[in-house]
Amino acid sequence: MGLLYLALSLNTLNNKILIYDFNLARQFENNIIGIIKRFKPDILGLSLKTVNFHDGLKISCIAKEINPNIITIVGGPHITTSMMNENNYHFQLTLMEMNKNKADIGVIGEGEETFKELAAVTSYSNKKELEEIKGIIFRSGNKWVKTEDRPLIQDIDNIPFPDYSFLPYHWTYDSYLMITSRGCPSKCSFCDARVIWGGVYRQRTAENILAEINFHTHTLKKSKEFLISFTDDTFMVDQKRVAEICEGILKNNYKINWQCEARAVDTQNLNLLKLMRKAGCKSVFLGLESGDANTYKKVLKPNSFDLVLKAVNNIKESGMAVVGSFIIDFPWDNNKTIRETIKFAKSLELDSISCAFATPFPGTDFFNKYDHNQKIYRYYSDDLYKNYDIGIPKFLNDELTLNNLLNYQKELYFSVKNSFIPLKRKNISKGNLENYFSSSCLINRR
Repeated sequence: MGLLYLALSLNTLNNKILIYDFNLARQFENNIIGIIKRFKPDILGLSLKTVNFHDGLKISCIAKEINPNIITIVGGPHITTSMMNENNYHFQLTLMEMNKNKADIGVIGEGEETFKELAAVTSYSNKKELEEIKGIIFRSGNKWVKTEDRPLIQDIDNIPFPDYSFLPYHWTYDSYLMITSRGCPSKCSFCDARVIWGGVYRQRTAENILAEINFHTHTLKKSKEFLISFTDDTFMVDQKRVAEICEGILKNNYKINWQCEARAVDTQNLNLLKLMRKAGCKSVFLGLESGDANTYKKVLKPNSFDLVLKAVNNIKESGMAVVGSFIIDFPWDNNKTIRETIKFAKSLELDSISCAFATPFPGTDFFNKYDHNQKIYRYYSDDLYKNYDIGIPKFLNDELTLNNLLNYQKELYFSVKNSFIPLKRKNISKGNLENYFSSSCLINRR
C-alpha cells in the first residue's frame, strides 16, 4: 500500500512508474534482473520490514550490478524504527547492511513528500542538495549523513487515493485495502505503530473515506459486491466517524463487504456494531493478546477479561465474526501463563484465532527492555533479521523450549475450528526464503 501512495506523488512529475510486489514472485533474482533490464529505471525504491530487510536489500545489490548508476532508495518500517536512535544496535547494523548492498539513501518516516523531493534531485552526488531534504539518511563517501526530521503530514485527507493501475498486472481481484488512519492512541509496549507514525494518531474524515469507496465502486466499475479490508492499526477509535462511514455506505447503497481491526475497549457499543453489520461489515479482528492479567499490565494493553468478554459477545450478537489475536512467548511467560491464555481463548466464542510469538521490534519499548543486547533466540543463525518473524519463538528457557512453544501455538489454533494453521517452520527450506520473506519495490524512470 505504501508504494501506491508514493507512486501517486511521483506521478505529478511525469515519471514512468512501475510497482512490483515480490510477494507474488516465484523466482526472486530472475524476476528483478528481468525487470531492471527491461524497464531501465533511474531510481529503485524498496519498502522493507525488519523480517525481510536482509533479503530485500539484495534487490539493491542486484540492480547496481546491472547498472551502477541506478539510485537505490530504501524506506518502510525497518528504516524508520532503526534510525530513530543512534545508540540502538540496529542503527549501525542497518547502515552496515545498506553499505554492503550498495543502497544510496534511506527514507525515515512518511515518504510521500520525501520521495517526491528525492525524485526531483538534479544530482545525487551533490551533498548540499540532499542535505536540504528532510527525513533521509544518505551515503556521502564512506560516511552516512542524517538530515533534519520531516514533520508528519497534518491533514491526511490531502493524500490522494492509491491507484492500482500502477501495478504491472491488471487488478481484477474483488478485494481492496484501505487505510483510514495512521498510528494508534494506545501505548502497547510491543507494538511498533507508535514508532512508525511518530507517536501521533491521525485519521481521515468519513467524507474522505466514502469518496475512496466511491472511487473503488464507480471508477473501477465494480458492479458486484467486493471486499474492503480496513488495515488501520485500530479502526474504531472515533465512534462518531465509524457511524458516519456506515451511514454513508447505506445511503449510497455501496455493494461492499468489509472487515476491520479494533480494540476491545472500542467495541462495547452494541448499537454501533449492529450498524456496522448492516453496512456490510463481516468480521472484526480483536487484539486480545493474553489470558494472563499480569501480561496486560506489563505490555500496557487497555484490556481486562470483562472488557474482552463483552467485546466478543457484542460482535457475535451483532452478526459479525470475531478473529481473536493472541501473543505468547513473552519473556515472563511460563507453562502456567500460556495455559491460562489457551483456556481463555477456548472460553470465548471466537470464529478464528491468530497466534504470534512476542517479537521485540526495533524502536519499541519492548525492544529497548528485552532485546538491546541481542538476547533473542536465533532460529536463523545466518541472518538476524529473519528471526523477527512473528511466527518464530524468541524467548526460550528450560521450561519453554522451541518445540513446547510451537506446540502451544498449534493448540491455540486448534482451540477454534476455523482457524488458519500456519506452515511449520521446519517445512520452509532456507533455500526458498527469498520467496517467503519477499519484498516490494517501486521503480521510477525520469
